[in-house]
Amino acid sequence: MKDIKEIPRQYMEVPLSEINIDMTQNPRPGFKDLDNFAKVIALQGIHIPVALRKNSEGKFEILDGFRRCYAAKVNNFPSIPAIVYDCSEEEGKLLGAALHYYRKTQGCIAVGSHINEAIRIRMQKDGYDPKDKEIFKQIVEEYYPWAAKSMGISSDEIKRLLGSFDKASPEMDILEKYKKLPDKYLPPITVSHAAAKVARRFDMDPIEVAKIFKQENLTQGFAERILEDKDFLSEKAKGDVKEFQKEVRKKKGELKKFTETIRRDIIDHINEYAEANGLPRSLATEELIELGYDTWKR
Repeated sequence: MKDIKEIPRQYMEVPLSEINIDMTQNPRPGFKDLDNFAKVIALQGIHIPVALRKNSEGKFEILDGFRRCYAAKVNNFPSIPAIVYDCSEEEGKLLGAALHYYRKTQGCIAVGSHINEAIRIRMQKDGYDPKDKEIFKQIVEEYYPWAAKSMGISSDEIKRLLGSFDKASPEMDILEKYKKLPDKYLPPITVSHAAAKVARRFDMDPIEVAKIFKQENLTQGFAERILEDKDFLSEKAKGDVKEFQKEVRKKKGELKKFTETIRRDIIDHINEYAEANGLPRSLATEELIELGYDTWKR
């Protein structure tokens, strides 16, 4: 396989009708804030080319720029600026991984997903069954140098990126289900990941969990708290949607009281510091921030 930098490419305007815009292939699972993005594109246009490759059927596949292609389609743009790469399917997957890895526009999970797909395609071409988990586990490391050389990174880094994807893969199945949800039920992307973890941990219907997260306006931080709380939901109540929502509201109330208490303590500290040092509250606050949290506690 060629080094990614050596893959032939051509800049051109590509008609949208010739691009396969399949958002289920978007490596940012759960991302649904597309309507607002489309409105921005309608005003500003598209200035950064998308990355495409032409498949065996003559259609263009998206390597990078799913949201831009979607927004262009929604706004009835006739074409979109693109860099078209002359590459194989697995080269395209690694190219997509490299683009996001070096731009740092996606996390390790999405980049690892690209690499995982590339290795599976290459394994199939080499005569292996990529769906056979045991075979994949036994020989996957043999493909690290190949992927590493193509992306210009080390084999250890390939292993790390794939490891991040593997840890998240149980939630990825749930996130695939979330893609089909209407926007009114779907939390933001980071909260969707958290909701997927919660659904697995408490043996809940992931769709119901997503709806509760949206309805109760829960955050990623809240999800992390209940995941760490061993007593959050009893074994008997696991899987019970009504009981789960009841406990969520109880926990929200507890956290709200705790936050209000902390807020009152901080205000008291500011007032005491301001009075002791003859400062207005605004300057007292600035000084306490500069001195650090330990001073606030004292």
